[in-house]
Amino acid sequence: MLTYFRVFILIVFFTSCGRDVKVSHSYYHWRSVFKMDAKITSKLNGVSELYVKFFDVIWKNDQAIPVSIIHWQVKPKMDIIPVVYITNEVMQKIRLDDIDSLAINIINTVNKLNAIGHELQIDCDWSDTSKDNYFALLNAIGKIINPLTKLSCTIRLHQLKFAKRTGIPPVDCGILMLYNMAALGDYNTVNSIFDPRVIDTYLDDIESYDLPLDLALAKYQQCVLFRNKQIVTTLRNENFFDPSTDDVHFKHDKAWYYTCINDTTIQNIHIAIDDQIRFEKVNADDGLKYIQKVATINNSDSLKVVYFDIHS
Repeated sequence: MLTYFRVFILIVFFTSCGRDVKVSHSYYHWRSVFKMDAKITSKLNGVSELYVKFFDVIWKNDQAIPVSIIHWQVKPKMDIIPVVYITNEVMQKIRLDDIDSLAINIINTVNKLNAIGHELQIDCDWSDTSKDNYFALLNAIGKIINPLTKLSCTIRLHQLKFAKRTGIPPVDCGILMLYNMAALGDYNTVNSIFDPRVIDTYLDDIESYDLPLDLALAKYQQCVLFRNKQIVTTLRNENFFDPSTDDVHFKHDKAWYYTCINDTTIQNIHIAIDDQIRFEKVNADDGLKYIQKVATINNSDSLKVVYFDIHS
């Protein structure tokens, strides 16, 4: 079977609700050091822009401060879209009088790292209690950035479904985060990265959303290790492996679960008999299904899919 990435590249246009929708793709870079290697160079081939987390904003010493600031070993020769992650705690605790100062600090800090171009993205999982402060911050940022710069923000599934309660953020467009939707450590979770049954409970009755939407999908895969139905660790990146290809040590148990039948070690992680692995990824067909589904609630004839993340 084609990988999800290859399937997506092959399908650049599709028809949804009687109109042609153009699909483009990009990546998130979510590490604090940016450096190029052969893997990243290959992934950036044909990509015109890259979403890079520049820093986090956290609440410390009774104030909002930037941390984990990006360090450039090299800058890619392409459009860089800065992303600023803000904890919900910041938006809950900050005083309304300090919102304008925070907006100025964010813009100045971003510009010192790399001049803001055609888009700036803010990432915050806001709540009912932080909505007013967060929307005030977005308004403040919108007033001081270049009028030609598009302001975007992330949208979670609950914020989409319950828009009347959580509000629609005052930005030019949103990006729907369609991953990390269930509890990682819960043994009863089917797939914490991407579960169509969970997604459908949020999207089935959504006919439109009063904000153009792009889409963020997981590119990574992971194995969640359980012992006696209690989470032990997560195997990802250098520890990742596919238990479905190792029938000497694992047998398929149910759904996404594989049971260890012979003790083994994966990158210094011991896996004992009767331990279970939940193998998580986004299936190609499911990914394409929701690209089409989001297009039906989108207010645009184009859709950008941003993969999380370029290191996966």
